[in-house]
Amino acid sequence: MSNDINNNWIEAIKNKADNATRQVPEGTWEAIASALPKQAPKLKQRAISTKWWKGIAAAATVAIVVATGVMVYNANDEQQPVPLAQQIKKPKRLYNKLSKC
Repeated sequence: MSNDINNNWIEAIKNKADNATRQVPEGTWEAIASALPKQAPKLKQRAISTKWWKGIAAAATVAIVVATGVMVYNANDEQQPVPLAQQIKKPKRLYNKLSKC
């Protein structure tokens, strides 16, 4: 029973709200329009992001130039390659040590 009362009450409020009208005084919209700025302010969001991208590009360019310079500078100081035979270490023979015991 209480649900019926609540539903009726809600329906009555909805009907009053749907049928409600109010007269707007003359000149209200003109007052609102005159209070607004003539042009909307321009957003400078693109200019900020462009500055960031230019800075990132400049930093990347400097990093590439420095890395290339280091590689070129170190390329002249390279030692002669060691032959493969010298790189391979001779294994120690365990049985030589055991036979001496």
